[in-house]
Amino acid sequence: MANFQQFTAIGNVTRDPELKELKSGTLVANFGIAINPSFTRKGEDEPTPLFFRCACFGNRGKALSELVSKGMPLLVVGEISQSTWTDKEGAERTSLEMTVNNWQFILNKAGNESIRGKSSDDSPSDSGVPWEKEEATS
Repeated sequence: MANFQQFTAIGNVTRDPELKELKSGTLVANFGIAINPSFTRKGEDEPTPLFFRCACFGNRGKALSELVSKGMPLLVVGEISQSTWTDKEGAERTSLEMTVNNWQFILNKAGNESIRGKSSDDSPSDSGVPWEKEEATS
């Protein structure tokens, strides 16, 4: 049976992407992203963010390293894995890692300016989007 994994999330970039070239000549952009879950665990006042170490390869990685910076919200799509290692003090540590296959800019909260600083006049209008017009009722 074939296996398939795809993880999609929106989070904030935790460090500026660093572009490197591997021995094979492949470019890779390494960066971090923090994702705030929509739930809280028992006994917590706020959700505990999940931190991922991310790698994006090739031309997409190069573009990401040129256009993305720390603090930006970003949608990422890729595969996740977990690594375990022993630190200098002998404690076992784990990290979540993501190989990013695709990414997309996210509009800021005001919705009137994209992350790259372009005004909404530079991009297609979002008028008519149903979730902007209607408030959820409970």
